[in-house]
Amino acid sequence: MDHGDPLVTALAALASVTFTAIWLLAGRSAMVRAGPGGRQLEIALLATAAAAATTALSRPVPTALVLARAAALLEPLAWTVALAGWARSSTAGRDPWPPVARRLSGLLVAVAILAAALELPGPRFGHLLHAALALAGLSALVALLRRLDEEGFWKLKYLLAAVGAVLLVHLAAAARALGALAGGADGLEAGRMLVTVLAAPLVLVALGRLDEAALAPLPGRTMAAGALLAAAVTVYGAAVGWLAYEIHEAFPNAGPGLALAGGTAAVLALALALASGQVRALLDRLVGRLTGERFDYEREWLRFIDTVGACEAEEGLPLRVIRAVAEAVDATGGALWVRTEDDRFELLAIRNIDRPARATVEAPGLAAVLAAADGPIELDRLAALVAGGPWPDWLPRPRRGWLVLPLPHRGQLSGFMVLAEPRAGRRLSPQERRLLRILAREAASYLAEELATRALAEARQFAAFSRKLAFLTHDLKNVAAELQLAAANARRHLDDPTFRADLVASLDEAVERLYELLARLRSERPAEPEGVDLVRLLAEARGSRPHRRPAFRSPLASLPVRVEEERLLAALRDLIDNAFEATGEKGPVELLLRREGRAAIVEVRDGGPGLPAMLDVGAARPFVTTKPTGLGLGLAAARETVASLGGRLEIESRPGRGTTARIVLPEAVGEP
Repeated sequence: MDHGDPLVTALAALASVTFTAIWLLAGRSAMVRAGPGGRQLEIALLATAAAAATTALSRPVPTALVLARAAALLEPLAWTVALAGWARSSTAGRDPWPPVARRLSGLLVAVAILAAALELPGPRFGHLLHAALALAGLSALVALLRRLDEEGFWKLKYLLAAVGAVLLVHLAAAARALGALAGGADGLEAGRMLVTVLAAPLVLVALGRLDEAALAPLPGRTMAAGALLAAAVTVYGAAVGWLAYEIHEAFPNAGPGLALAGGTAAVLALALALASGQVRALLDRLVGRLTGERFDYEREWLRFIDTVGACEAEEGLPLRVIRAVAEAVDATGGALWVRTEDDRFELLAIRNIDRPARATVEAPGLAAVLAAADGPIELDRLAALVAGGPWPDWLPRPRRGWLVLPLPHRGQLSGFMVLAEPRAGRRLSPQERRLLRILAREAASYLAEELATRALAEARQFAAFSRKLAFLTHDLKNVAAELQLAAANARRHLDDPTFRADLVASLDEAVERLYELLARLRSERPAEPEGVDLVRLLAEARGSRPHRRPAFRSPLASLPVRVEEERLLAALRDLIDNAFEATGEKGPVELLLRREGRAAIVEVRDGGPGLPAMLDVGAARPFVTTKPTGLGLGLAAARETVASLGGRLEIESRPGRGTTARIVLPEAVGEP
């Protein structure tokens, strides 16, 4: 690469500035960042800006040639990744590369680019890699064009045209370096930079089609921040380049290596500084003093809404509220307290601040001060406002803690937030106080809705548990009745060996049913349907109790179905118990099974007096019963269980002719 032509330097500098601005525009567009390939697009734009910047820098600073070669390889690689990501997302296909393979391939490509930049295998390897990356990008572009629909093509056609031109110039430059084309290298470098500059308007048009808000005029504060950052980076880069050049000239032998090492360390130091929250906070303060405005209120409001409303985030809403409010004033963390009673507060969430010894506190003086406050209060002023007494052990002291922010909701104090120390120490400005008052009201509204939703969910859980407990109470009553009957019979027949054997079997069955009831009480989710032989299940439902053992009739030797065995068994036992209670424990009670197509039908018939006409229709409703000591939950529990299994419970009853409870399980049996 010969970068001695001033035209190349000028075009490269212009391309660098232009694509840096486009990268900033893309970064402020939520639709671009959230869309398919949004992050890859930002990286590709930044890679293009970096390639142009290092090309411009390599003329006054010869040691920057290594960086220029690496950036020239990273640019087609970044566009290849972006185009491939768009192509994959346009077909909703899954990434065929497992994570380990992606990391390994990325590591290999990075090593190859580093080796090519340092020309360790020789210049030819670098030119071959350059051509291969350009060809890969063109292949990804063709694949994307074949997958785009009409709307996608309308949005991306100018961007794809610009990227295609850039990749073609990369391929031509690599081919020229390999001796495949005629012409001077300077012409190709100048042509590459010229094409990059001309591609910028096409990229801007495509960016506007992806998100019109991305091209909206930048606020003065944002423009000032960008100009200040660009100026600082430019001065820093010029100083590092001049120092590297002087080292190169002063030490002819070791100079190139020292210059490269020093330049790399300087770039890493700059990257770490720009990633520091404290540096960003200081820059923000400086920009505020230059422009006279601390906040872009629209941006801060949208950022707060995006942070708090991020439902897919792993953090809960209280932690997101702390983060959103803290970031607005560059605080490092905070704690959120909600008001439970007049003067009592409970710790709801904490982030990057000392955890207090108590999670529930009583602070009558603080509650009165915060209720009367109109905005945030510095902790070093709070002691003067709260009369007397030692400093609360649950409240961080000044310097570790910074602000106390009341959270008013509907004219009442709903809680408060303690914000940790800022990244750059300072006093709040009037604009910051105004913003925090707005955010405090919105945060209190979000938290009130969250707490109300949580209370409603808990109430529903208690209601579901109470409903389950009510149905289980009916089963417990049946088990208790069986044990009472067994105890009464034992007083008369305990000397009978046959009776003792039946008694032991009845006790074992009662214990088993009690354990089943406990398991049903603890279970939160129903089990998955499984293959069950209905004939075997009905035999188990009959039980081993001689006094409550219904007759069983079925023309089938077996009938496999797919149901939840334990729940169907519980419903059958409820129906059998009801039938025996209806006959005064005398019977007769019959259990019948048949099949109609793919439906399995189970009937429990009793010879009792039947249901009164007025109760026939609502017999399976909760708390409807004809028994003096009944709860009216047996049929209701059976109906709900059968319905949850995808079936239905039918009741037929005539006064004086008994009752039939019919369980119909449609589609439960496999194909005949």
